[in-house]
Amino acid sequence: DDVALYFSGQEWEILEKWQKQMYKQEMKTNYQTLDSLGYAFSKPDLITWMEQGRMLFISEQGCLDKTRRTTSPPTDEQLDMKDTGKLPCFDHEGTLRTKEEDCRLNGPQKQDLGAALPGKERKILSARRDTFQSPSLQETEIPNKKVSITASDPDKKDLRHKPRETPGRLEIPTGPRCYSCYVCRKVFQVRRDLLKHKRSHSKSQLRRYPKYRNTSRGKSELRRTQRLLCQKKRFQCSECEKSYFLKGSLVTHQVVHTGQRPYPCPECDKTFRYRANLKKHLCLHRGERPFCCGECGRAFVQQCELTEHLRLHSGEKPFQCPQCDRCFRLKRGMKVHLSQHSGKRPFHCPECGRSFSRKAALKTHQRTHSEEKPFSCDECGRKFIYKIKLDEHIRVHTGEKPFSCPECNKSFRLKRSLKAHGLQHSGKRPFQCPECSRGFFWRNAMRAHQRLHSEQKPFPCAECGKRFTRPSKLACHTRVHDRQKEFPCGECKKTFSQQSRLTQHLKVHNTEKPFSCAECGRSFRRRAHLTEHTRLHSGEEPFQCPECDKSFSWKASMKFHQRMHRDEKPFACSECGKTYTHQSQLTEHLRLHSGEKPYQCPECQKTFRLKGNLKSHLLQHSGQKPFSCVMCGKSFTQQYRLTEHIRVHSGEKPFQCPECDKSYCIRGSLKVHLYTHSGERPFQCPECGKGFLQKRSLKAHLCLHSGERPFSCDECGRSFTYVGALKTHIAVHAKEKPSSL
Repeated sequence: DDVALYFSGQEWEILEKWQKQMYKQEMKTNYQTLDSLGYAFSKPDLITWMEQGRMLFISEQGCLDKTRRTTSPPTDEQLDMKDTGKLPCFDHEGTLRTKEEDCRLNGPQKQDLGAALPGKERKILSARRDTFQSPSLQETEIPNKKVSITASDPDKKDLRHKPRETPGRLEIPTGPRCYSCYVCRKVFQVRRDLLKHKRSHSKSQLRRYPKYRNTSRGKSELRRTQRLLCQKKRFQCSECEKSYFLKGSLVTHQVVHTGQRPYPCPECDKTFRYRANLKKHLCLHRGERPFCCGECGRAFVQQCELTEHLRLHSGEKPFQCPQCDRCFRLKRGMKVHLSQHSGKRPFHCPECGRSFSRKAALKTHQRTHSEEKPFSCDECGRKFIYKIKLDEHIRVHTGEKPFSCPECNKSFRLKRSLKAHGLQHSGKRPFQCPECSRGFFWRNAMRAHQRLHSEQKPFPCAECGKRFTRPSKLACHTRVHDRQKEFPCGECKKTFSQQSRLTQHLKVHNTEKPFSCAECGRSFRRRAHLTEHTRLHSGEEPFQCPECDKSFSWKASMKFHQRMHRDEKPFACSECGKTYTHQSQLTEHLRLHSGEKPYQCPECQKTFRLKGNLKSHLLQHSGQKPFSCVMCGKSFTQQYRLTEHIRVHSGEKPFQCPECDKSYCIRGSLKVHLYTHSGERPFQCPECGKGFLQKRSLKAHLCLHSGERPFSCDECGRSFTYVGALKTHIAVHAKEKPSSL
């Protein structure tokens, strides 16, 4: 094909500077190309004018020799023309003629001689024409419409009506229909997304792209975009008063209020509000993921998803908070962050009144009330409210620990566990309670702690009405009612109500203890336990209480001690209201009410309420007394007995009566003494109603009613009700005075 462009003076003035420069360059290049190929013609006036710096346009009646050019090989006819002084030229349609024939020749006599060029030369000219045939120049709106496009190929007759690719336009992916922004060349699969995107351009931005506005289609799109920017949002929703530029956008929005989902998926029966969402969803069934990441190979359904993903590799965070200058990778992340500055939480839960900044967060929260758990584990069938919780749970089965500490190379299953571990290296506790200034590694831990100050317990039990500060504690409590034990041991088939209890139980089956103490030979399963044990031998107490300067061998012991200073007793007994600083203390106390004694001696089948009591009892069978006094050499079966005994040597009496200032070595002695001031006798005989200050006194008294004599003499077999009477009797056999015992 061939293109001839002619301009009048009025048209030349309308052209922009860059268009004039391109026109000059192309005309000059075409002349040099034809001249280098050996075509016979005189130097056109157009080239002469360019060299002289004159204006390049023709008069309305002027002849066309100003732009004449020969685009055919030199023929005998042309040589004859040259001899006679007649110069060949092309008219508007590309027809070869002499200057004299220039103004007389009409359409039927036109012929295209471009095809007569050799392949190489024709390719060069075609490339030059393509360079100049930009849509911005072809479709420039000029009053006289003098720009013409001619084509020798019948298939290209309607070339002017076909959309052409704009210079600088992005390459649009093949496949589904795409919509391109005329301002920034961004591509969208859905037209609604394109319209929404256009409003992001301000008027100043639109003025930066003059060459993209010069096409007829681009100019109409520009007018439409400017109209949207200038006009008000005239279409308002009657439900939520949200406004829109277009009526179609309002109709699309109202589907949210009606709840209609008219577009069902034929594959999985899932329904959608919008057809565009259905199209995106169908790509998942077809396995179509046309947008692939060049870094990691991950594929996506939409271009916008790939764009967001690429920011992970580049580290780009283009969305900045105007309040605190914090940057975000995703725009929705910045929107969520902005709600923290504004404090607005427009979405309220009708069940518990909790507020949220996003509607999606409210919907997810409501699953806790409805007990809906849509995400289930294929391995164990456990269900979860959140997808991220399921992903974290799957790592329990796979054993994957993708998060590694750069300091000590310790690996973690959860990212938040790594963050908390990193704070241990730095010693920072970023979340501080405003009431007591206590620091926490986790925000959730601080919030749970604050409920202790406010006495807020938003999670009630449906069975007994007991309330809890955390949903996890409520879940553990509900298993008490239904006796649900869903965590079985693979070794002995024993079941547990909590995963942590099962994990602790599995250590019993694991007999391997590779870490041994060099002092006493005791073995441990973990090196950390061995390290803690060695402090018993060395006497090291690295953890010091900031309140009273008391030192401890273990950090847990110090934390336990600090609650005494804060008078913090968050664990209360539902039977008698007594409170404790630790959960284990409450558990042991509850056995008093239930009468449960879970620890049994394998030697004599005697049962005990506390595990420590069983250990002390086993030492009686073995005769072992590992705790010895360095002063007198007396040995004891329990550590606290040795501690009490040492106070006899030191004369220390830390327990003082507030009534009479009397002091005692043992806390239990102080308690018994306080009963004398109050007149209380807490231990009463069910037979005769007699009261006693100590429990052992009651037990001895009960033997009188039952006739039982549990203490017998090994020498003569005589039995006694009290141990003191037995000791007196033994002195008779030894011929010792009772006072010496």
